Amino acid sequence: MLGSFDPFHRGHQCLCSSLLAPPHNCSAVLLLIPEVHFEKSIVQGKNASLLQRVDMLKALYANDPRVGYGIAHEVLFVRLSQGLSKEIFPSSTEIIFGMGHDRYDCMLDSVSYFNQLGLEWTVKDQMELNRLQESCIVFSREDTTRSLGLSRGLSSTLVRQAIVHHDVLEHEVQRAVMNELNTATESSRCTSTTHTQSPRDKDLKNILEEMVDPVILSYIKKHNVYSGLTIEDPKDIDHCSSRSRGACDVLAQETEELEIGAMKRASNCPHPQRR
Repeated sequence: MLGSFDPFHRGHQCLCSSLLAPPHNCSAVLLLIPEVHFEKSIVQGKNASLLQRVDMLKALYANDPRVGYGIAHEVLFVRLSQGLSKEIFPSSTEIIFGMGHDRYDCMLDSVSYFNQLGLEWTVKDQMELNRLQESCIVFSREDTTRSLGLSRGLSSTLVRQAIVHHDVLEHEVQRAVMNELNTATESSRCTSTTHTQSPRDKDLKNILEEMVDPVILSYIKKHNVYSGLTIEDPKDIDHCSSRSRGACDVLAQETEELEIGAMKRASNCPHPQRR
């Protein structure tokens, strides 16, 4: 698995476990963090450093000999696969990648990345890409974190915001859940007596632990990993400019879906269909 893991969340964890279990039955999983990114840049205080991310993986999987972790100096999938086969797993029957749809699309576009770097694309490279395309195990965010109730799945961006800004999460989910409950009441899908827990009563720590393993949360808190992360004040979210509105909408919708999913699991009240 090659990913930013900033931080490594329940979706990543589920993917890793799935690779080790039937029907995939991989003998080992290697979690690699790219040394460089084509689309991202690491900002101190807003992102975990490479070493911090490796340390988080180490803390989580230190006692599982089936899972390895490290930094990938080669970030082109085709070359990474060839290098792993030759240097790390020379006796392995086959090396496969497990990834999300977004990374899979990047892998399929390997020729463009080679051209961008001025590298020659060879017949051997195309053969390896064909093999990876056939063998790759592709997961969707929605499938790996279905229990969270997020229509678009869990993302590291949402995790970082939730970890650092409980107040934003609480503000958005309170407004969203109350709107949903009012809608449910009006449509006679449930009565007010079935609502025994308000958003403010919800323990946000439990929500975070549904998103990220407590071992990693503990590391983040101990090392103050995302100390430089900021976001618009909750009261200003409704007044975002058109340029930043998209980012605000994503955070608002994903936090709304997370809390609604938690509320749905915590009660027997049927959840109305979102419009």
